[in-house]
Amino acid sequence: MTNEQAADFAAAVQTLANFNLSLPAVASTVAECLQRVGDLPNLHAAAKFYATRHKQTERKRVTDVVAELLQVKAARKASSRYLKNLRSRLNRFAESGRSERDATKRSTLPSKRPQRHPG
Repeated sequence: MTNEQAADFAAAVQTLANFNLSLPAVASTVAECLQRVGDLPNLHAAAKFYATRHKQTERKRVTDVVAELLQVKAARKASSRYLKNLRSRLNRFAESGRSERDATKRSTLPSKRPQRHPG
């Protein structure tokens, strides 16, 4: 092994130490990924796409999500009539006892009904 190769090896091992991964395991995984996507730029693009699509969710109560939703709608200048209607419906939901549930347990799939109010 040349001095340059030894320096590259040491740098790679040090970089991977932060992730508690071994160089052989990483090399094997990267090789497998490269077989699927072809080259490093595509591998990087695939990782970015995955990270965008699979963001970590925060655990929040439904009441907190409702409050955030109302703030966003108001900031986007939704009509006062729409906000009043939305606030009324959401308050009824909160009073039903279901509002203490964890909002992250709901599906993230889009609603089957089209949204009538874009605000």
